[in-house]
Amino acid sequence: MIQRRILIAKQDEPDKILLRTSGESQIVFIQSLVFPMVDSYYVTLVYILTFIKNKGIDMVNFTKNVQWLSELLFK
Repeated sequence: MIQRRILIAKQDEPDKILLRTSGESQIVFIQSLVFPMVDSYYVTLVYILTFIKNKGIDMVNFTKNVQWLSELLFK
């Protein structure tokens, strides 16, 4: 996020970082926190909707199959 200039290093205290005050930076920061959760819920919901066709699922492979679907959609 420092490379994207969303966060900036404080000059007098290099151990601390600050959020830029421009509106766009704040929106991008919030987006980077929220979107991974939204994507996870979306992929899980899409996979659960396949239960309608299958009527049953192996719970051992559930997380593996959800991970496969999310990686497939990411590409």
